[in-house]
Amino acid sequence: MPITMKDQERARRAYTLVEGVSQGKREDFKISMNGLGANIIRLGLSAALAELQRRKDRGGQEVLEHLTEVLNEARLPGLGNGLSADLRDNDNYLVSRINNLEAEHYMLVTRELMAQISWFRRAVQALL
Repeated sequence: MPITMKDQERARRAYTLVEGVSQGKREDFKISMNGLGANIIRLGLSAALAELQRRKDRGGQEVLEHLTEVLNEARLPGLGNGLSADLRDNDNYLVSRINNLEAEHYMLVTRELMAQISWFRRAVQALL
């Protein structure tokens, strides 16, 4: 059985998820995804996620859904299982869970998302 590197998994996930973005939402998704990494660096993860919530009708919700799927697969400590991108599911809502993390887990999630976002940006550039 071949060994799969973590970056290969990130790339596979990113390309698969970006391919699934519907035609009518692609431009807004592209704008939201391309700004996310810079927003995390400039504002921090929680504030960047709040910006996605604010832009939910302009690509932000799709990005949150993709990040939720990625973090569910990553199984990082502190986040637990069953993350949701649905604001009505407050107990499992991605943003709520991240905002309640301890500092070391928060940094781990931030690093994982930054690594994944670089692959999302490559996939957006290649596919959209």
